[in-house]
Amino acid sequence: MSVGTRRLEREHRTAVAPTVLGSLPDGETGRAGRRPPLLRMDRPSLAVAGGLAIAVFVLAWYRHATFRSGTLDLGVFDQAIWKMAHFTAPEVTSIGWNAFADHLSPVLVLFVPLYWLAATPLWLLAAQAVAVGAGYLALRPALDAVGTPRRAAAAVAVAYVFSPLLWNAALFDFHPTTLAIPFLLAGITGALTDRRMALVACAAAILLLRDDLGPAVTAMALVGATRPAARAGSGLRLRLGLAALGLGWTVFGSVLAKVLGSDRHWSFHYGYLAESPTDALLHPLRSAVRLVEGVGRLDNLFLVLAFLGPLVLLPLLKPKWVLAAGVMMLPLLASAGSQFHSPKFHYGGPILPFLLVATGAALARLPERLREPHAWMFLVSFTLLGFWLFGPPATDSLTKDAPDPAGARAALRLIKPGDGAAVGMSLGAHLAHRDQLLLYPYPFYYVKPLMPLTPKARRVDAETAATIDVVILAAPRDAQGQEILDAFTSSPYARDFRLQGRFADVLLYRRTGS
Repeated sequence: MSVGTRRLEREHRTAVAPTVLGSLPDGETGRAGRRPPLLRMDRPSLAVAGGLAIAVFVLAWYRHATFRSGTLDLGVFDQAIWKMAHFTAPEVTSIGWNAFADHLSPVLVLFVPLYWLAATPLWLLAAQAVAVGAGYLALRPALDAVGTPRRAAAAVAVAYVFSPLLWNAALFDFHPTTLAIPFLLAGITGALTDRRMALVACAAAILLLRDDLGPAVTAMALVGATRPAARAGSGLRLRLGLAALGLGWTVFGSVLAKVLGSDRHWSFHYGYLAESPTDALLHPLRSAVRLVEGVGRLDNLFLVLAFLGPLVLLPLLKPKWVLAAGVMMLPLLASAGSQFHSPKFHYGGPILPFLLVATGAALARLPERLREPHAWMFLVSFTLLGFWLFGPPATDSLTKDAPDPAGARAALRLIKPGDGAAVGMSLGAHLAHRDQLLLYPYPFYYVKPLMPLTPKARRVDAETAATIDVVILAAPRDAQGQEILDAFTSSPYARDFRLQGRFADVLLYRRTGS
């Protein structure tokens, strides 16, 4: 086939596609005029998605089996679901809140029947692995909807499989926001192709996962809202309604949290803005100045680089998509907590779909002489580099220091189901199936928490100490750890505790007579 013939065919496809998809702007049209499915179910895609899901589950299981999972977050969700499976309120004692006050995640109820079959956090890790695999199946239709050429789409698929944001989310214990990835991608496809029922269904699924995903639903609903096909009939009203519902759901979750006794971590994250959200709204100028100062932290530059660098900054060519991602990133950028300015946690999971589709749309917009092969080769190369610099190899999620597994399991066998336990951070996810679980060294000695905890969870007094029967922790590895252990053993509230045994590097203390 001659070069001229191929050029004519490309021009013909470009001319036909807008009539089918409703004149998507900036080249955002379905390839060859086809309306893409919500999931790509061909055999190669299913093989990659299945392999990805299996890899995620095996590595997540390995982290848990080698005691690298944490009391926060896996232990939190595990205890909440275990309590609901026993028909009690999901009071998560390690953080001091009802699970639905910490964040409203109705999806947790769906795991209760699984816990009746077998009470294990492996259900949570398996669900997260399935979501990651399903995200791969939902990615290519979204890229087709924005007109990403075939080779470029394959490069974006590689960027998904090796995304540091994806892997950090998948291997940081468990979090409902990671489950949103396939629903966001399918919802974006539904929005771009004006499939309203699909858009509504994905929005509903995302809101059931977590109340603070409301802004993601708002951004998803407004994708392509200015197109004539989207405005036809009740289309625009539907999208605006979904956008309002997303924001309203977040507000509802906050109100419910307050009713259940939680301030939703305002003082920890945003107390520098004002004493309360209401106070911040009543003094907008002062709050805006303080917000600019908070967002202007130097470590935020590193966070943005970790989010956009592996994608060769290509999303910046699509300002509307970047604005959507920026609104979702704002709570991270504005937080006073240093850990929220790191890419190593799960926070990038729900933002990744918008960045990937923006990358695909940007590649479709590039002139062919830049895109073939330079842009997509750069994308693959930078993704692999980003995986190494910001992903699991950099965060040590699979190699960080952990207690000796054999010793830890031997110590755990001596803990009774009804024992109240104070646990080190690496052991709580294995002891969450009990009514009382606190983070060591509470309630015997006070240390400033690195994460938001209620006064109840960090209380140090005789009454709370009386609810604890065992204390289990990894032996100290530094002077600070030894200082805390010495403070625990000399605490007046621990005078009845004796060292029951040392199992490799795991220490088990038990109250005498318990």
